[in-house]
Amino acid sequence: MDTFDVEARALAELLPAVVPTLRDRLSGFSALAGTSQIRIHGDYHLGQVLRKPNSQYVVVDFDGEPNRPLSERRGKYSALRDVAGMTRSFSYLRGTLERGAGSSRPRSEWIAWEDSLREAFLTSYLAKLDTGDLTLVPVAPEDFRNALTALELEKAIYECGYEMATRPDWLWLPLNRLVRSR
Repeated sequence: MDTFDVEARALAELLPAVVPTLRDRLSGFSALAGTSQIRIHGDYHLGQVLRKPNSQYVVVDFDGEPNRPLSERRGKYSALRDVAGMTRSFSYLRGTLERGAGSSRPRSEWIAWEDSLREAFLTSYLAKLDTGDLTLVPVAPEDFRNALTALELEKAIYECGYEMATRPDWLWLPLNRLVRSR
């Protein structure tokens, strides 16, 4: 922690106090029982979505998370793992905008903006989801939220390691997710 910037250090110091809440939220994985596992993108985030000249969008780079072994990238997982990747990328978008030059909006407004973006994405995702005979996501809304929260926390934990190794000045973003209740 000696190498963390002031904000990341302050957030890291809060982690021990939120461990019971994190354990409780991570129990949301149990809500995935009975859902199908499929081949997923594995590294789905805003940077993998391109806008074409005709205003349509295309998803690229289906190789999975490059830091994970190939055997793991070829595995089958919950479709919500990709959803969690996208919703986590909204935090990175918020962080980029929040820290941008000339930004005078308070953090609470940026978080509310991120929450609105997240909810719009999830609403659209669920409205378009046609799984046929497969149960790709938990049917009950509470189970859906609990499973997604667990997957987002898992992703944030992974991001902490990634940021410490590659971009320590961004460590505050995944730490913020771990200490922020939702």
